Amino acid sequence: MFSTQLADGKIGLLANFSYSERDFTESSAHTDGWLRDNQGGAEYAEYCGSIDCTDIPYIYRPVSNIGEIQNNERERLNAGFVAQFRPTESLDITLDYVLSRFKNKQERFQTGLFGVVAPGSVSNVALSNNNSLLGVTRSDSAVDAIFYENELNIENDSIGLNIDWQANEVLSLSFDIHS
Repeated sequence: MFSTQLADGKIGLLANFSYSERDFTESSAHTDGWLRDNQGGAEYAEYCGSIDCTDIPYIYRPVSNIGEIQNNERERLNAGFVAQFRPTESLDITLDYVLSRFKNKQERFQTGLFGVVAPGSVSNVALSNNNSLLGVTRSDSAVDAIFYENELNIENDSIGLNIDWQANEVLSLSFDIHS
């Protein structure tokens, strides 16, 4: 950051700059949400095939069970400049510019159980008090793998001009434009 005054304080300048690079890895285990299987549905029947569901009107089960490793390469650049001119005590003119750049590249590696269960493949069902699936054995549990990349590039440029003029004791004018 740099700032200074010139011309006996009638001109002020300020500039700033920051840059960072960060590479990091995130590991997680998660689900893409929960489904509610009601009595009479095919999935409900599969999960209730190995337990007594007489008093259980529905079962909540995860949509998927995912283990993920995500590698990130992140780069951030920010800069700004402000010039202020005060030719008289009653007039201020300010010009400002802000630049920001952000890049993020992600490599994602996921493995998990996706999709519906096959008929006769569910056993050892354990439910919580709110009928959510706590545990299950699935004989059809083929693991799927997904590998993909995301890239995000954001560029922002912002410029503004502000003029404040105190014309007299009762009249002041202000002009402000920004893009």
